[in-house]
Amino acid sequence: METLPNIIREKWQRYEIAPEDTVVLGVSWGIDSMVLLDLVAQAHPAGKIVVAHVDHGIREASAGDAEFVRAKCSGYGISFEWTRVDIREIARSGKTSVEAAGRTVRYGFFENVRARSQARFVITAHHRDDSIETVLINLIRGARLRGLSGMAERQGTLLRPLLEASKASIRSFAETRGIAYREDSTNADSRYVRNRVRNDILPQMEAINPSVRDTLADFAEYAGKLDRMVEGLLAVHLSGNSIREEDFAKLPELLRLAFVEKIYGAANGGTIGLSAGNMEEICRFILEARGGTVKELGKLRLEKRGRKVGWGD
Repeated sequence: METLPNIIREKWQRYEIAPEDTVVLGVSWGIDSMVLLDLVAQAHPAGKIVVAHVDHGIREASAGDAEFVRAKCSGYGISFEWTRVDIREIARSGKTSVEAAGRTVRYGFFENVRARSQARFVITAHHRDDSIETVLINLIRGARLRGLSGMAERQGTLLRPLLEASKASIRSFAETRGIAYREDSTNADSRYVRNRVRNDILPQMEAINPSVRDTLADFAEYAGKLDRMVEGLLAVHLSGNSIREEDFAKLPELLRLAFVEKIYGAANGGTIGLSAGNMEEICRFILEARGGTVKELGKLRLEKRGRKVGWGD
């Protein structure tokens, strides 16, 4: 595996990040974030780096965490922006989990800082082990093919340059460079799904197959390639917001199911919770329902008009 500095240099070349480009680093105080900060500080002009940090208000030491990150940025001569939120209250009012609320708040703040800074990218410290955990979480929750592809290296203006790096390589780099970081006591809290996967499920899987992380990483890469192939095939058949019954009938079963997954996911913001039975119901509706009938599943609304089915606006 390449060294971490080489990985960063390669990503900078791949995405044509020039010295005059501003980048935003979305960081916490943990080892992954502090290694990312050190790597980018070595590879990019300090005056073109902005660090963004969110204090979730969960830990008593969180104010000290923000000051720790601020001091690190000061040492590198890098700008620092932060915000403090009550993530438990946001989760309660939004009727969602603390984890989900935290992701939404973090990425919203990072994007806000990126826009104000006129930066090209928001860069986060996600690594291979994070992606593997995401695959398992999505599988447990019932995600389809796309959710089994792991994290994407690039999503629009979001960049995750360390996805091919293991947690072990990050720890080794931190030790070699003497990089200071803080431990997050909530990482041991099994109320959070990711912690249970990381601390309980993956170690049990490694007891059966010591190379299971490599196996899962290979599987996610394969799933990603398969998903991109299916997307290419779907693009030939899916245009606009309607499809004719006879055209749908000509599709192979796999593409029918992928078609349903795509329109459901677009309407509902993802496919978690979409069961095989749900997919079969939608397929039957498209092929067999009479004209003038309607079917709703979550926020997806299908209407049969003659022998054509439409959805959305």
